[in-house]
Amino acid sequence: MRQTVLSEKPQLLYNYFKQLFAQVTNPPIDAIREEVVTSTTIYIGEDGNILEERPENCKVMKIHNPILTSTDILKIKNMHIPGFKVAVIPILYYKNTRLSKAVKRLFVEADKAYNDGANILILSDRGVDENHLAIPSLLAVSALHQHLVATKKRTSLAMILESGEPREVHHFATLLGYNGFPEFHKALEDVVKCGKYGFASETNFDNIFDVRNRDNKEMIFVIRYMLNEKTSFFSQFMYPTNTNLVGFKNAEGVDFKDNNVNPLNLQGTASNYQYTKEFFDTFSKDDIRRGSTFFDVYKIKDGAAAILLNKYKGEMENNVRKFTNDWPVYRYADLQLMLAEINAMINGGDPAPYINAIRKRAYGSNYEANKYPREGENAEDAILEERSKEFVGEGKYWYDLRRMKDGELAKALQTNVSGQLVEQHLLWPIDASLMSKDPTVKQTLGY
Repeated sequence: MRQTVLSEKPQLLYNYFKQLFAQVTNPPIDAIREEVVTSTTIYIGEDGNILEERPENCKVMKIHNPILTSTDILKIKNMHIPGFKVAVIPILYYKNTRLSKAVKRLFVEADKAYNDGANILILSDRGVDENHLAIPSLLAVSALHQHLVATKKRTSLAMILESGEPREVHHFATLLGYNGFPEFHKALEDVVKCGKYGFASETNFDNIFDVRNRDNKEMIFVIRYMLNEKTSFFSQFMYPTNTNLVGFKNAEGVDFKDNNVNPLNLQGTASNYQYTKEFFDTFSKDDIRRGSTFFDVYKIKDGAAAILLNKYKGEMENNVRKFTNDWPVYRYADLQLMLAEINAMINGGDPAPYINAIRKRAYGSNYEANKYPREGENAEDAILEERSKEFVGEGKYWYDLRRMKDGELAKALQTNVSGQLVEQHLLWPIDASLMSKDPTVKQTLGY
């Protein structure tokens, strides 16, 4: 988040902001663990004069959480109840129009709706096409909020955002931080309901990554590698072929020798990275992801384990293995666990259907014994566990550690030898080439 300003690529407006977590309570107060004294319930409608106790001030809608479903938003749009008037304001503008002019036009439309008697505004980015762009939702919400405050209309109008732009927890948090209004996670719901995506297999984890099963319905967005093009970096996680596996045995105690010294048929491959045995052991033997993700071997002499990646094996060409697997940036399982996180952490809803959709495939016939919630298990722990096991080698774990548990797990990894927290190591280092191009850029402390 903090280095977005240095990026040469287009960025969402959300990424220019960072979150600072309050350190007042430990653990933090939330409406899940502290439901007796806290709540995510909000009220939509005209606030009126907050300094006067008047019956009209109580004519509001009670909403149990700030993130609405598709059904909720349709009900509000089509509501015909005395005392409530809803106006839908598009936040679209023609592609050749200046953004500043589009924002001013938004102010005009909001003022017009207010003069027509509306007290609930729905800002919507539906209708984006090749000729129409959407004002960034964070800009639309914050700018209109400030405009209504300046024109003394804010307590007379409630705002709801209907947008497909926010899709990460940070996006929702930023929107809520800039204006306390109901946010709408239709972006994720629309992907679920479109019918295009789903699990590649309900029983097989290998099928997701098999090059023969490219473009399976689980893949939403991938980085593609093709045969005779640049191969991926996954070969660096495989075992070295100069010694092959002589001197090692598999989990069943069978030695790798004779014609079985190179079972994955790897040529010219060097292993730079391995996974720890402790992490490997967090996977139950009943979890089908374990064998599909890892290739575990053990030294014959002392039994020491080598845990290697088995997830992206690519394909064979002329008896040479080529690493041509697509690298998933987002897939359907990610969508399920993001919905679980939103429901559990923000929405106050039930994360169980989403967590258990992942566990049902992972554990198969042993699913009932691993069904969420296990004894003593909370939603955040379950989501983090499934993300750590589901997305090995997919580049998500550090961000999960930074985001969840108030970042305490990430901080624990950044302590120095004396046990003191090295805060600067929670930030990314700046690339040397970037600093050489711009001498005013300074390296992050600690690197």
